[in-house]
Amino acid sequence: MKALPLTDEILTRPLPPHVKTSRGCWEIAAARDARGYVRICFKRGRTQRQVLAHRLFYWKLVGPIADGLQIDHLCRNPSCMNPEHMEAVTQAENVSRGIGVSVTNAKKVVCVRGHPLAPRTGQGRRKLCAECTRIRQRGYYHARARLAGATT
Repeated sequence: MKALPLTDEILTRPLPPHVKTSRGCWEIAAARDARGYVRICFKRGRTQRQVLAHRLFYWKLVGPIADGLQIDHLCRNPSCMNPEHMEAVTQAENVSRGIGVSVTNAKKVVCVRGHPLAPRTGQGRRKLCAECTRIRQRGYYHARARLAGATT
Protein backbone atom coordinates (compact mmCIF):
# COMPACT_ATOMS: atom_id res chain seq x y z
CA MET A 1 0.00 0.00 0.00
CA LYS A 2 1.18 3.49 -0.80
CA ALA A 3 1.85 6.03 1.97
CA LEU A 4 -0.86 8.66 2.12
CA PRO A 5 -0.07 12.34 2.70
CA LEU A 6 -1.68 13.85 5.78
CA THR A 7 -4.67 15.63 4.25
CA ASP A 8 -7.52 17.49 5.96
CA GLU A 9 -9.68 14.39 5.47
CA ILE A 10 -7.30 12.33 7.59
CA LEU A 11 -6.45 15.06 10.11
CA THR A 12 -10.10 15.63 11.01
CA ARG A 13 -10.59 12.01 12.08
CA PRO A 14 -10.19 11.26 15.80
CA LEU A 15 -6.97 9.66 17.00
CA PRO A 16 -7.18 5.98 17.93
CA PRO A 17 -7.19 5.18 21.67
CA HIS A 18 -3.75 4.59 23.14
CA VAL A 19 -2.30 2.93 26.24
CA LYS A 20 0.51 4.47 28.31
CA THR A 21 3.37 2.06 29.07
CA SER A 22 5.69 2.05 32.10
CA ARG A 23 8.31 4.03 30.12
CA GLY A 24 5.76 6.74 29.30
CA CYS A 25 5.30 5.62 25.70
CA TRP A 26 1.86 5.72 24.14
CA GLU A 27 1.01 2.61 22.16
CA ILE A 28 -2.09 1.65 20.22
CA ALA A 29 -3.51 -1.83 19.70
CA ALA A 30 -2.45 -2.34 16.10
CA ALA A 31 -0.13 -4.49 14.07
CA ARG A 32 3.45 -3.34 13.58
CA ASP A 33 5.52 -3.61 10.43
CA ALA A 34 8.89 -5.39 10.26
CA ARG A 35 10.68 -2.34 11.69
CA GLY A 36 8.21 -1.91 14.57
CA TYR A 37 6.24 1.06 13.19
CA VAL A 38 2.44 1.19 13.44
CA ARG A 39 0.54 2.03 10.26
CA ILE A 40 -3.05 3.20 10.21
CA CYS A 41 -5.09 2.29 7.13
CA PHE A 42 -7.63 4.57 5.49
CA LYS A 43 -9.96 3.68 2.66
CA ARG A 44 -10.30 6.17 -0.13
CA GLY A 45 -12.87 4.92 -2.59
CA ARG A 46 -11.75 1.45 -3.64
CA THR A 47 -8.13 2.01 -2.64
CA GLN A 48 -6.65 1.55 0.78
CA ARG A 49 -3.81 3.82 1.96
CA GLN A 50 -1.55 3.84 5.01
CA VAL A 51 -0.28 6.55 7.31
CA LEU A 52 2.54 6.08 9.83
CA ALA A 53 0.72 6.44 13.13
CA HIS A 54 3.48 8.33 14.94
CA ARG A 55 3.54 10.98 12.19
CA LEU A 56 -0.25 11.37 12.48
CA PHE A 57 -0.08 11.79 16.27
CA TYR A 58 2.78 14.30 15.97
CA TRP A 59 0.98 16.30 13.30
CA LYS A 60 -2.29 16.47 15.24
CA LEU A 61 -0.80 17.15 18.68
CA VAL A 62 2.31 19.25 17.89
CA GLY A 63 1.90 20.60 14.38
CA PRO A 64 2.99 20.06 10.79
CA ILE A 65 6.28 18.34 10.02
CA ALA A 66 8.42 20.60 7.84
CA ASP A 67 9.57 19.32 4.45
CA GLY A 68 12.86 17.43 4.67
CA LEU A 69 12.42 16.49 8.33
CA GLN A 70 11.83 13.09 9.87
CA ILE A 71 10.43 12.14 13.25
CA ASP A 72 13.07 10.81 15.63
CA HIS A 73 11.85 8.63 18.49
CA LEU A 74 13.89 9.83 21.46
CA CYS A 75 12.71 6.80 23.44
CA ARG A 76 13.99 4.42 20.70
CA ASN A 77 10.54 2.77 20.54
CA PRO A 78 9.24 2.99 16.93
CA SER A 79 5.68 2.12 18.01
CA CYS A 80 5.52 5.03 20.49
CA MET A 81 2.93 7.75 19.73
CA ASN A 82 3.81 10.13 22.60
CA PRO A 83 4.71 13.50 21.03
CA GLU A 84 6.99 14.26 24.00
CA HIS A 85 9.12 11.30 22.88
CA MET A 86 9.41 12.60 19.28
CA GLU A 87 11.41 15.34 17.62
CA ALA A 88 11.42 16.54 14.01
CA VAL A 89 15.03 16.34 12.76
CA THR A 90 16.95 16.02 9.49
CA GLN A 91 17.81 12.56 8.16
CA ALA A 92 21.50 13.09 8.98
CA GLU A 93 20.65 13.95 12.60
CA ASN A 94 18.25 11.00 12.87
CA VAL A 95 20.91 8.59 11.57
CA SER A 96 23.64 10.02 13.82
CA ARG A 97 21.43 9.46 16.87
CA GLY A 98 20.96 5.81 15.94
CA ILE A 99 22.63 2.76 17.40
CA GLY A 100 23.60 0.90 14.21
CA VAL A 101 27.04 -0.40 13.26
CA SER A 102 27.80 2.49 10.90
CA VAL A 103 27.01 5.07 13.59
CA THR A 104 29.09 3.22 16.17
CA ASN A 105 32.07 3.06 13.80
CA ALA A 106 31.69 6.71 12.79
CA LYS A 107 32.03 7.75 16.44
CA LYS A 108 35.31 5.86 16.98
CA VAL A 109 38.41 7.99 17.47
CA VAL A 110 41.02 5.26 18.13
CA CYS A 111 41.68 1.88 16.48
CA VAL A 112 41.63 -1.46 18.32
CA ARG A 113 45.35 -0.99 19.17
CA GLY A 114 44.73 2.49 20.58
CA HIS A 115 46.21 4.53 17.71
CA PRO A 116 44.34 7.68 16.63
CA LEU A 117 42.07 7.26 13.60
CA ALA A 118 42.15 9.73 10.74
CA PRO A 119 39.32 10.21 8.25
CA ARG A 120 40.16 8.69 4.90
CA THR A 121 40.76 11.10 2.08
CA GLY A 122 39.53 10.22 -1.39
CA GLN A 123 36.87 7.61 -2.00
CA GLY A 124 34.87 6.13 0.82
CA ARG A 125 34.34 7.37 4.34
CA ARG A 126 36.12 4.62 6.24
CA LYS A 127 38.51 5.84 8.92
CA LEU A 128 42.03 4.45 8.72
CA CYS A 129 44.73 4.07 11.31
CA ALA A 130 47.95 5.37 9.74
CA GLU A 131 50.18 3.54 12.23
CA CYS A 132 48.45 0.15 11.71
CA THR A 133 48.68 0.68 7.93
CA ARG A 134 52.47 1.30 8.24
CA ILE A 135 52.89 -1.82 10.40
CA ARG A 136 50.90 -3.95 7.94
CA GLN A 137 52.82 -2.63 4.91
CA ARG A 138 56.16 -3.21 6.69
CA GLY A 139 55.08 -6.81 7.34
CA TYR A 140 54.20 -7.32 3.64
CA TYR A 141 57.57 -5.86 2.59
CA HIS A 142 59.55 -8.17 4.90
CA ALA A 143 57.48 -11.22 3.94
CA ARG A 144 58.13 -10.57 0.22
CA ALA A 145 61.82 -10.04 0.93
CA ARG A 146 62.00 -13.40 2.76
CA LEU A 147 60.20 -15.13 -0.10
CA ALA A 148 62.48 -13.53 -2.69
CA GLY A 149 65.55 -14.58 -0.66
CA ALA A 150 64.30 -18.17 -0.29
CA THR A 151 63.87 -18.68 -4.05
CA THR A 152 67.42 -17.63 -5.01
